[in-house]
Amino acid sequence: MSAEPAKNIEFPRQAREYRQEKVFIYFSPRGTPASKEHAAAGDWIVAEPRKPVSPGQTVTWHVVGNCQKLELDLPDVFDQPIMAGPETAYATVRAQAESGLYLYEGYVDGQLAIGGSSPGVIIDR
Repeated sequence: MSAEPAKNIEFPRQAREYRQEKVFIYFSPRGTPASKEHAAAGDWIVAEPRKPVSPGQTVTWHVVGNCQKLELDLPDVFDQPIMAGPETAYATVRAQAESGLYLYEGYVDGQLAIGGSSPGVIIDR
């Protein structure tokens, strides 16, 4: 008995599933001890400075450590960010966003968070 090759098999198109994407921001001290008048010297660091995302996906930014206020300056490929407390924000990548690298800025208590040079998202369709 010989098997005939399958022809014109159509597989159902599955909806794209996304995993929840989180961007963590943490404080990295410089080794200089804190004084009575000043906090320890250091920088706020974006843990993963180039995050791959897709249109329609929601990205969450979360500060690990003592944070009074997280602020984001996001490019137009995102909807307006929503604050979920002083240390957490999230925003959704717009459905019509084009593929590419988009840089953003994040501030923790007024101090610019760094990630390599400038943190960004890589949109992949």
